[in-house]
Amino acid sequence: MSDAIQPIDPASLSRKQKLAIIYRHAHRDYKGPAGPAWGEHAGEKTLMVNENGASVLTLLETLSDAQIADKLPYALKKEAERRAKKGAQQ
Repeated sequence: MSDAIQPIDPASLSRKQKLAIIYRHAHRDYKGPAGPAWGEHAGEKTLMVNENGASVLTLLETLSDAQIADKLPYALKKEAERRAKKGAQQ
C-alpha cells in the first residue's frame, strides 16, 4: 500500500460532502453552532467567511458556490492528508 497522498477530485463530491469537509478542516475559532439569536437556526453549523472585506458568521448550508470554491482547495488538501495518515495507520 502506498503512503502517497492521493488528491481528491472535487467533481466527485456532492455539495453536502464539500460542506462537511470544509467544516471539518476549518479552525475551531472560525466555526461553531449558531446561538439562540439565530432563532429557528439555533444549533446549526456556522462558519466565519470573508464577505466584501468583512468577517461574517454565516450558516454552513448557505455558503455560496464562490465561498465553497474559495475554501475547498485547503480543505481537500487537509482531507487528503488525513486519509493518507489514517490509511498508513491501518
